[in-house]
This record gives sequence, C-alpha cells and structure tokens, in this order.
Amino acid sequence: MKSIRQKILVCFLAMTTAAAIVCGGLGVFMSYSSSQATLQQSMLALATETSNHVTYQIQSYTNAVTALGMVPSLSDPETPVDEKQSLLNQWVTEYDMMRGNVLTTSGMSLFDGNSYSDREYFQQAMQGKTWISTPTVSKITGELSLMVAAPLWQNGIPNSQVVGVVYLVPKETFLNDIMATIKVSENSSAYMIDKDGNTIADI
Repeated sequence: MKSIRQKILVCFLAMTTAAAIVCGGLGVFMSYSSSQATLQQSMLALATETSNHVTYQIQSYTNAVTALGMVPSLSDPETPVDEKQSLLNQWVTEYDMMRGNVLTTSGMSLFDGNSYSDREYFQQAMQGKTWISTPTVSKITGELSLMVAAPLWQNGIPNSQVVGVVYLVPKETFLNDIMATIKVSENSSAYMIDKDGNTIADI
C-alpha cells in the first residue's frame, strides 16, 4: 500500500499539473482574445479609411458630372453634335475618365445611337438627381462599368428643366485598384460589396 507521503505527493503533483494546465490555457485564451480584439480594431480602422478613400474619389466624380450638366452649350439644341462630343472628350481627359455620353430625354445617346432609357442612372438623373450606378454591364464595351450620371439642365441653370442626361465612366478598375492598396497580412485579401451583398471589387 502507498504511504501517506506518497499519496500526498501524488495529490500535490496532480494539483500542480492541473493548475499549470488551467493557467496555461487561460494565458492562451487571453492572448488569443487580445489578438482578436487588436485585429478587429485594426480592420475596422482600415475599412473606415478605405471607405473614406472611395467616398472621396466618388465625390470628385459626382462633382465633375454635376458641373458638366450645367454647361450651357451641351443643353443648347443649336450646338453641333461634334462640338458637344469634343467638349465631353475634354472633360473625360481632364478628369481621367474612360468615356462619357450625352442622352436625350428619351434616353437616346447623341453619339452612339444606343438607348439607355432602361438604366437606373438615366431614370434617376431625369428626376434631377446626380446618381452613381452599381457596376453595370456597358452597352459599349460589355464590361462592368460604374456610371456617374447627372441631369442636363436647360441653359445650364440648375433646378430648372431637365433636357437630358450626361454621364461619365471612371476607369473600370478603379475600385479594384483601391482594394489592391489594402494590406493586412501575407495571406489576407479585401473585397467590396454593394447594398445587395454582391461583390463589386476584390483583389
């Protein structure tokens, strides 16, 4: 039979081992929790910074298109189409866009002859709103494009009569380019979703 001393030693070793396991487990848990909290804060700050970057970029586009809709010569029916095209091309170049368009009140393009009347950005702009579309398949390129549209005001006077729609198309990769600047860790990735949960940009 084991002596009392042996029994006490066994009990002591068992308690010491159990305490070590509990303390070790608690330490691992605390370290994990701290790491997760730090990562969460870091990700939140990064997401906020990226959101602000995208918002700033899109706001610069909406400002440009809104101003374009107030150019009197674009709404003047006496201005030749080729002059309107030349003016639009200048804005496309100045603001580093891919292309632009001017639509009539029926949604027909002055330049390519396509109808855009079924597009939400056209319908919203006809109601006097500057509108940014979710990525839409372009009727010109067949690629996903982001359209920034604004009402074309009669005589360039805002909040007068809408006589058409203007839109500009940023570079098709600009959202992906922003996502590509996000670096969290070696195996991380970032993506952007729209209000319906669809992925609209990733890396």
